[in-house]
Amino acid sequence: MTLQHAKAGRRRLWRGVLLALAFALVAVPALAAASVAVTIDGHPKRSDPVRAIVDGTYTIVLTVTNGKVTKPIPWPEADGLRLSGSGFNPHTNGFSFFITPLRPGDFTVPAFDFSTDDGQMLHVDPIKFHVTAS
Repeated sequence: MTLQHAKAGRRRLWRGVLLALAFALVAVPALAAASVAVTIDGHPKRSDPVRAIVDGTYTIVLTVTNGKVTKPIPWPEADGLRLSGSGFNPHTNGFSFFITPLRPGDFTVPAFDFSTDDGQMLHVDPIKFHVTAS
């Protein structure tokens, strides 16, 4: 084997390695699992209850990453809390829900699941509210 043949073989090998690496890097985001982030009035959801007042309106946003959701997400009913509106922002892939507490007390939006357009299931943990008089 001549030196030129050896160099050409190495170049082909490196081209193949680089091509395989490029395909792997392009495919990784497509294979990433979808996730959902929950914010309440612009703050990440925490485990402690949201402090709220009667007749106040609180915005809960579900933002989906690595997945697309174009159909409405069903909001579960919660005693003492009224869903006063909802909307979808296609630029952030986020759904907004506007919640109004009806009376003082401790209330919980139950945990729920919904699916992305490609069938991945996403889970939202319970959201607790501690509501006081206005």
